[in-house]
Amino acid sequence: MDALKAEIAKVGRQIDKAESDGNTAVAQGRAEDARRLRRKEEQLQRTEEQLLREEILIALEASGKQYCLKRTVLDPTGTALSTKIKLALSSEAI
Repeated sequence: MDALKAEIAKVGRQIDKAESDGNTAVAQGRAEDARRLRRKEEQLQRTEEQLLREEILIALEASGKQYCLKRTVLDPTGTALSTKIKLALSSEAI
């Protein structure tokens, strides 16, 4: 992840240099590269978050404890609906 951030910073500097030199074609090409790298960074971040969630669930399951999941969703009119779901990770149902 650090290497990706360094690459994004490098591309940003290249864009700045190309713009200061008046080379808009290079700046536009590097800007597309920067967008692609940022999308990749976001994807990696989501993957890391998902792995962390799975690790937490495994630890909870191993401990046999309960946990609560809170979700906020929008109904068709755009009103926020909040739901709270209690999940038991043991053999007993709630």
